Amino acid sequence: MNIGNYLHTEPVDYHVNRKDEVGDETVDSNSSLSLDALLSQRTGITKIKLEVLAAQLSERLSIRQRNLGSIGYDELLIGNWLLELNSMGATNTHQSFQTRMPLHNKALDMSKDRRQTDVDCWRDIARLSHEFLSTWDAHEQAKARGKFLSETNSRDD
Repeated sequence: MNIGNYLHTEPVDYHVNRKDEVGDETVDSNSSLSLDALLSQRTGITKIKLEVLAAQLSERLSIRQRNLGSIGYDELLIGNWLLELNSMGATNTHQSFQTRMPLHNKALDMSKDRRQTDVDCWRDIARLSHEFLSTWDAHEQAKARGKFLSETNSRDD
């Protein structure tokens, strides 16, 4: 879906002409037509919001996958370096300990980063899901109001 198509829609005239008697004056009325346009615009706006939120949810999951992939690659590099050090045969020397300890610490940091990435993603997904559901509710209400008004207007004719 291309969001650009939705952003270049024709403007809607929100001016509501009401037929009210004010003293000796009467004002022309097209209120049902304007109300229909308003509800149609609201439905369109909430539909766009839903599409944007769905795209954000999808992108957030993609970002998580890329981050976890990067962390996994770094973990493999460190694992290979540690294996290389082991294959050199210097596993119990002070120098080996000084070389290996930062690598082990980095591996632990990456495990922590992996968990934090999952937590951050969950928090973002929960927030976006809440917003998505609220927008979906508003969208469905606007559609229902439009349908109700449409049925009411057709009965009046």
